[in-house]
Amino acid sequence: FSVVWDLEYKPLPDIPFPNDYALLIDNSTPTGLRMNISLIAPTGVEEELRRRAQALDGFGTFAPITVRFDALLDIQNIIDRQRNNTNPGDDVALVINISPQSPGYGNIHPIDFGHGYFPTTVQDPFFYFAHDPRAGGASLVFETFDEDLNGNGVLDPGEDSDGDGVLDKPNVFPADASPWDNLLTFYERETDSLILRPMVPLREQTQYAVVLTRHLVDKAGEPIRSPFPYVSLAAQNDELKALHELLPEGLEVKDVAFAWSFTTQSVSNDLRTVRAGLYGHGSMNWLNERYPPTLSLDPVRSEPGDRNSLYHVSGEDLDHVTTLISASFGVQGSTV
Repeated sequence: FSVVWDLEYKPLPDIPFPNDYALLIDNSTPTGLRMNISLIAPTGVEEELRRRAQALDGFGTFAPITVRFDALLDIQNIIDRQRNNTNPGDDVALVINISPQSPGYGNIHPIDFGHGYFPTTVQDPFFYFAHDPRAGGASLVFETFDEDLNGNGVLDPGEDSDGDGVLDKPNVFPADASPWDNLLTFYERETDSLILRPMVPLREQTQYAVVLTRHLVDKAGEPIRSPFPYVSLAAQNDELKALHELLPEGLEVKDVAFAWSFTTQSVSNDLRTVRAGLYGHGSMNWLNERYPPTLSLDPVRSEPGDRNSLYHVSGEDLDHVTTLISASFGVQGSTV
C-alpha cells in the first residue's frame, strides 16, 4: 500500500498537506513563495476564499499535517511507537527543521499522537438545536456514530443521519470502544488519513521535512510505499538532502519510506518591519522622522510639605486607617 498522490482529485488535489508542491515562486513575498490555488469554484464565497488564500506566503505554523493512504494502517503499532516511548529512532513519522539558516535547524518537532494535547470531545453533546439527529455525539471533528443500524454493511435509506452519502463508523480504537474515552485524534478511519498536530507552533518562514519511516505499516505488517519510484518528489530532492545528516540515531536514509517538504508563512514580518522603521531602518524608515521618540520624566519622590503628592501619606490619614483596622479586630486604640 502507498501514500495517496492524486493531482486530478476535485475540488482540490489530494496530496500530503501542507506541501511545497502547492506553492509558487514569488519574490515579492517575505518567504519568496506564494500559494498556488485555482480560483475556479462553484460559489462566489469559495472563489473569494481561494483568492485570499493565494496571498499567503506559506503554511500555518500551528496547523495539522495530513497524509492519506490507500489502506488501513496498524493503529496499535503507531501507539506503541509514538505514545509509549520517547525514542525517535523507531518513530513512524518525524517533522524536522531543514532550514540551514534557522536557529532550530535539525530539530525534531514534537507531534501529538493522541497524547491529549488537542481534546476534541464536546462539553455538552445536546447543546445545539432541537431534533438534532446527531444529539449526544461526542465530537464535532471526528465520526462518533455507527450508522449501520441493521448491521448489513450497506447504507440503507434512513441510516445516513449526516447526509454525507457514507456509511459512517465511529473513529475510535479499539473498534468497539467508547468515543468519549477512545476517540482517535491522530487518524481518520473514513479516509485512512494520518493527522500530525504540532504540540508547539512551528517557526515562521522555515522549511520543514515530514518523514514517514518504514516503521509505518498496514495490518499485514507491510511498510508503506512512496507514490513515486523514489522516496520523494524529484522537485524536492535538493531540500530533502539535509535528511542524510539530520535523521536521529537509529534511523538511516534506507529507513525512509516517503518524505516531503513544506514552508511556513511569515507571521511577525510586518511587526518587525514597523519596529525597524521606528529606528530609522528598512522600507518604513520614514516612521523615525514622523514619530520621533519623546522622553518625559515622572516624579519619583515628593517635595517636603507637599500634602497633595501621590507619594505622601500624612500621619493623620494613617491614624484613621489604623483605627478602622483595630476596631475591626476589637482592639482598643489605634495601635496594631
